[in-house]
Amino acid sequence: MVRQNWNHPSILFWSAGNETILNVVSHYAKVIRAEKDPTRLVTYAANAGPADNCDFVANNTYQGWYEGHYPDFAELPKNALVSETGCGDWITHHVPYGTIKWAVDKYEPEEYADIFTEFRLQLTLNGVPQEKIKNGSYRLPDMESKKNGHVPGIIVENVFFWKTPLQPGKNVIKVTDDRGGSQQMIIYQKNDGVPATADPSALVQDLTSSNPQSPACFIDRPVESQGAFYSEVDGTSDNTFDILPQEVEGAGWISTRRLSDPKWKTDISFRLHPSATASTVFVLFSTGQYPTVTLKENDPAIMAAAAALRATLSAAGFQPASTHEVWRDHDLNRANAELWKVTLQPGAKIHLPGQTLDYVVMVKGGK
Repeated sequence: MVRQNWNHPSILFWSAGNETILNVVSHYAKVIRAEKDPTRLVTYAANAGPADNCDFVANNTYQGWYEGHYPDFAELPKNALVSETGCGDWITHHVPYGTIKWAVDKYEPEEYADIFTEFRLQLTLNGVPQEKIKNGSYRLPDMESKKNGHVPGIIVENVFFWKTPLQPGKNVIKVTDDRGGSQQMIIYQKNDGVPATADPSALVQDLTSSNPQSPACFIDRPVESQGAFYSEVDGTSDNTFDILPQEVEGAGWISTRRLSDPKWKTDISFRLHPSATASTVFVLFSTGQYPTVTLKENDPAIMAAAAALRATLSAAGFQPASTHEVWRDHDLNRANAELWKVTLQPGAKIHLPGQTLDYVVMVKGGK
């Protein structure tokens, strides 16, 4: 490798290894030095202990993730040179901001990843309509300070945090800076014991689920590639749209608990808003078959449920829109799927008997 890439301008160091047995690292470092490259240093990415024959050693450090507490990242000299750091997060895992709670490879909330990153990097937001917050007033929660009776928190510059509570149901959040730039997002909040207020302007009205343990909610924002559509997700089992069929772009969807789990099987009923234009209802579902790259045999139980859903959809006036879609199933495998659709007039009602199968109902239209 050294001989082949001797003159490559982008190579700054030669690495003797990454988290390797130390005497092996020292051996490879010695081999690299024997090539007598006078222009580059020899290094090693360590997770424990020094290595001989290296000019310097950087550390793979994950304090606050695999072990320890994230303020330990400031530890010197250990972290003077860092070769790896970070923490995992899952786009659909959430806790209240400031909650220090995670389980590696099992429960990895975005908010903890925010804290982990904010301790390492200076993040900016130029203003919001609610209030102005002085830079430097934000503090990261610090378990050690609280435990020892000191003033809690670690000051972080250029991080701004508003504690404005979200209401049950749909929340439209908009931030605006002093140069006229703005960004907007929609969050659907579920508060246990507090019913969400129905949106009288939403395209989907009178939405009901026959299973109280698997409530249905119309998500009135466009579906997105790689986005989850069930309300129940975790790091090892999730459903995502993967690459969206072009026809459904711009549609909202009806979120339930995981319909591939027999406990959450439910019938869904709703009507379209009376003032809407003609709208299209889509159903995207797994077929029980898999692309060759998934290396998985066809599943007879899923195939039978898919056949039953086809019969239900056909009886309700649906027709196949595409029979060659691919998405992610409840085990995150790439799985074959079909897309069916029906166009309905304003105010039309629809009832879909449930199946134990991965599927999602989407609605696209306008008012």
